[in-house]
Amino acid sequence: MARGKCTFRQRDVTAMVRAVERAGKQVARVEVDPAGNVKVITGTPEEDPGSGAANSDVVESFRNALRSKKRGTPVEPQEC
Repeated sequence: MARGKCTFRQRDVTAMVRAVERAGKQVARVEVDPAGNVKVITGTPEEDPGSGAANSDVVESFRNALRSKKRGTPVEPQEC
């Protein structure tokens, strides 16, 4: 079974999240539906397991790694 046409790109989502953060808002989550519509939900992440709040430290370490990569400083690997 072949995959369908890609309806969005990771860089599009990244650009949206960065724009929201530059506007001074906190991103609670990002939702993408099968049609490719992307929603960036602002506010504080909910504390239920399905919201992704449990992975906030993983997301933060990923963001730190990206920032370090841009600066050229090495990043020490972290255990999951």
